[in-house]
Amino acid sequence: MLPYTTVEAAEAALGRSLSAAETLWLNYSANKSDYFLYCHNILFLFLIFSLFPFYYLFLEYFFQKSVGPYKIQPKVKLSFSDTLRCYKSVMRMFFLVVGPLQLVSFPSIKVSVFWSFNGSAPFFECFVKLGYWVLDFRINAVSFVME
Repeated sequence: MLPYTTVEAAEAALGRSLSAAETLWLNYSANKSDYFLYCHNILFLFLIFSLFPFYYLFLEYFFQKSVGPYKIQPKVKLSFSDTLRCYKSVMRMFFLVVGPLQLVSFPSIKVSVFWSFNGSAPFFECFVKLGYWVLDFRINAVSFVME
């Protein structure tokens, strides 16, 4: 939850008046739980997954000659129904995989910034080393079999 529940408290802490957007957001989110606000990320992801493909489709259908040289497969031209089928497939995966994963991945334990960095850096280093060892083992095992 936000540390300020009123506009006056937030303005006093900041030392300035809030903008219209800040006031609107504070009035909306002041009494909401962190998890409820975290669930808003699904809406933002949905917008990103929807708006970027439509922008690409707009370029693809109306500016074919300009976009053609930059395509990975410039000779492939998909019909509108194929494109719509692909979009529906991606959205189905979004709601079946990305949405639930986003809801489940909410951090349930609050950790200070200092401890989260100092705690995550060694784990990241171990993860990188483990990945290196696994890759090294796979390469050596394959080269041993091939000799």
